[in-house]
Amino acid sequence: MTTNQTDDGTMKKEVPAMVAALTLDQVIGHGAFSTVHKGMYNSTMPVAIKRQKVTQASTYINRELALLQETNHPRLVQHIGSCTCNNLTPPEVWIVSEYMAGGDVAQILALNQETHVTWVQCIQIALDAAQALAYLHDQGIIHRDIKSANLLLDDKMRCKLGDFGMARRTETGSHQPKRRMSLCGTDAYMAPEMYISEEYDERADVFSLGVVLMELGCRQQASHTTGFMQRWPQTQFRVNLDAFRAQKLSTCPPSLALLAESCVAFEPDERPVAREVVEWLEDLAATYVPLAESSATKVAHRIPTTKPTQPPTIQGTLERKSRRGFIRWWAPTNVIVVDTTLSAFRSTKALDATKHGHADFTLDLRACTLHHPSQRRFVLVDAAAAAKHEFQASSAEECRKWVAALCTIMAAPATAATAPADNDVSTWLARLELPQYAASFQAKGFHSLAYLRETGLVDEDFFMLGIDDAQHQMILARAASNLQNAD
Repeated sequence: MTTNQTDDGTMKKEVPAMVAALTLDQVIGHGAFSTVHKGMYNSTMPVAIKRQKVTQASTYINRELALLQETNHPRLVQHIGSCTCNNLTPPEVWIVSEYMAGGDVAQILALNQETHVTWVQCIQIALDAAQALAYLHDQGIIHRDIKSANLLLDDKMRCKLGDFGMARRTETGSHQPKRRMSLCGTDAYMAPEMYISEEYDERADVFSLGVVLMELGCRQQASHTTGFMQRWPQTQFRVNLDAFRAQKLSTCPPSLALLAESCVAFEPDERPVAREVVEWLEDLAATYVPLAESSATKVAHRIPTTKPTQPPTIQGTLERKSRRGFIRWWAPTNVIVVDTTLSAFRSTKALDATKHGHADFTLDLRACTLHHPSQRRFVLVDAAAAAKHEFQASSAEECRKWVAALCTIMAAPATAATAPADNDVSTWLARLELPQYAASFQAKGFHSLAYLRETGLVDEDFFMLGIDDAQHQMILARAASNLQNAD
């Protein structure tokens, strides 16, 4: 084997075109046009060997080899070299890379057991993948096949991104016409804009990463065969967030689940960029406090994490949605969180009087559920009071900080407030002959008719409740309006 030194000092190796230099072992993976073997180089170096016929997708082969030579990052699988085996019929290109002894994330998901890997490790795996993706996007490269099977693990459960067979550079330069890129990737992970043949960019990769985060949260692999995370043309291939929330493990860190939902937003502009995903996961890795684990459920390679002793305190100015009937507006609101209590003040003067308890309203965060429908907005639903409070930050970064802090507080051990026994929403829905929505109303905090009498039901409520039937929306809106008029 000969070696050439690159500008950054790393060694790029050219594997000689001699089959004798490589020893093939068992098959460890398959691609659309390739087969991956475990092997040895010169009987001393464990390697992964990707075999691909030269007659198949030669454009993709050349592009992959070029990108492998141009990229270098600790969270990418290390490229060792390649050779063309002309003595085979038909000839094959063999791409040689480092062997990852821990398998891949898809294999972890196949175990379908929470005890095989801790949440601390899941967060680190997600962070490793996001760092690899951010590096590629900074280099102007779209991977286009982000999935759990392409996230490879070493023997310490650290993750590296592999398989550049579908990767390509983005088009740059205003003088060049923008071309619609081809449909590619793996169905269960593809962004909606790819399905419906629209132009797409790096945010399609972020969507795919979001699906992987959902897989980690549920410990299931997305598949059209099993139906998990299946998407349909009727909904323009949107992710069913209610199904995800119902299937994610109860121990899943709330911040990880919220990040996953943000990444799979239908509109690409509402998804975070890869660098923002990295920052979010870095915050989560630094603040996540794992639940107590028995010695039987601990794994050999545990990744250390910083554990805060108390929930953080956060303070700032947000916009809060106010509405009366069909009139809605955003009002500046000073918000302060101390321990587990959120206090809101409409004026700075009131804020100065916090020590006297003059808040316009307060929330016990441990009795609330948190939703993050867009990059700048989050919603707190107070089940006990059957009320929801929508807040909007000045930027996506500020919103991310608020959500991360709130998730940490809300995930802290405590006895959450129970829902009121009065459940007249179910009776109301039954009278409207729409009892199928009772569970959705309860899950979103609508336990009594008090909230409906105050605000009615509007389009945003139907979206949050997952009610997309136009006739049912009309029936519910009219019935809620009748409740308001009855008062």
